[in-house]
Amino acid sequence: MKKAQEIQHLADTHDAQSFFKATNTIYGPIKHGICPLCSADGATLLKDKEAIALRWKEHYQHLLNCNSPIAAEVLSQIPQNQVRDQLAVSPNLGELCTAINQMKNNKASRPDGIPAKIFKVGGIEFKQQLHKLIEKIKGKEEIPADFRDAKIINLF
Repeated sequence: MKKAQEIQHLADTHDAQSFFKATNTIYGPIKHGICPLCSADGATLLKDKEAIALRWKEHYQHLLNCNSPIAAEVLSQIPQNQVRDQLAVSPNLGELCTAINQMKNNKASRPDGIPAKIFKVGGIEFKQQLHKLIEKIKGKEEIPADFRDAKIINLF
C-alpha cells in the first residue's frame, strides 16, 4: 500500500522519471518477445521473426504503393495556400542556440538516438558546426538520405 501511495504521489507531482523508475521496480523490465502475425490470406499464423518481417514488408508495400482513388482533376481544384517566403530563410546561429537550449533533458532520445543533452554540452563550437551543416544542406537544396528516410515502427 505504501508503494502505491508513493507512485500516486509521483504521478500527481508529474515526476515522470521517478514514476517510471518506481513502476519498473514493481513490474520489472519489459520482456520483448515475438508477436505472431497472420499471413496475408489469414490462413497461417507466422511465428518466426524473418517471416513476420517479410509479412510487414509486404503489408507496407501494398499500403504505400496503391493507386490513389482521388482523381487528379479534383486535386487541381483545391485552393493553394500562399507561399510564405520567411519559412525558406535559414535559422541564424542565435536561433539555433535558442532551439537547442529549449530541448528538454532526460527525455527519450530522438529518432537519431542522440539525447538532447549532447546538443547542449557540445558548446558553441558544436553549435557552429551544426549550423554550417544546416546551411550546407540548404545550399544544396537536397536533404541527405539519412534525414529523409523514415523508420516505420509497428505498434502491435
